[in-house]
Amino acid sequence: MALLKSMNSGVSGLNAFQKKMDVIGNNIANVETIGFKSSRVTFSQLMSKNEARSGAGSNAPQLTEQIGLGVRVGSIDRDFSQGALQSTGMNTDLAIEGDGFFVVNNNGQNYYSRAGNFSFNKDGFLVSGDGNMIQGFMADANGNVNTGTLESLRVDFEGAVPPKRTEVVTVGGNLNSTTSTYRTLQSQSSLKVSGNSAQASSLLNDLDQTSTSFVDGDILTLDITLPGYIKKELSKEASTEASKEASLPSARFPARINQNTGSGP
Repeated sequence: MALLKSMNSGVSGLNAFQKKMDVIGNNIANVETIGFKSSRVTFSQLMSKNEARSGAGSNAPQLTEQIGLGVRVGSIDRDFSQGALQSTGMNTDLAIEGDGFFVVNNNGQNYYSRAGNFSFNKDGFLVSGDGNMIQGFMADANGNVNTGTLESLRVDFEGAVPPKRTEVVTVGGNLNSTTSTYRTLQSQSSLKVSGNSAQASSLLNDLDQTSTSFVDGDILTLDITLPGYIKKELSKEASTEASKEASLPSARFPARINQNTGSGP
């Protein structure tokens, strides 16, 4: 009889561990299933038998004389700890970080799921991978979210807002400090008009230094020497405007010089 008890206890252990292996195999099989939560198995003692002691009085010490008769599966628990988030490249795929569930509806019955592989069906409804309607709060035409009652999320693709051209663009940034800078060059002699200092509005042909009147096509050549650079020659073809107005202040000639090369624009 005792041999049968030990064999039955061993068989119960085999059965319990077989169920644990089934759960482990299911966890491994669903390692790529979206939103899957693994499970674990816990065991508990099946039952025990008390062995009586003959001749023990009421003053005898309390002794535990129980013989276990096997093991069984105590529980199979779902592990809801946070899983790893992965990027899928799909705009409609979602994931929940932390506690919570997605609410899906199937034939009027709401269910909860952690799987976020969503897409739009032909009617514009957002649905799960098995076709259940995703529930949420819709927004009105002004963007106000109605948080009253859950409803199936839908995008009206046929009634989309027509495109509107961009009217205002704001661009911000920093200028490169190594680009060309403005320099004011000192002339060797003051520019004069009838013996008086030339003004910004003075005509080139009125300058005392001008011996021959400028005409369109003439080349204006300036000899420029910058500290740390060799002497450079800056040439500019005179135009009708150049021959009419000097734009030169007294004793100073404004020009834009490339700091890296020493040449003008």
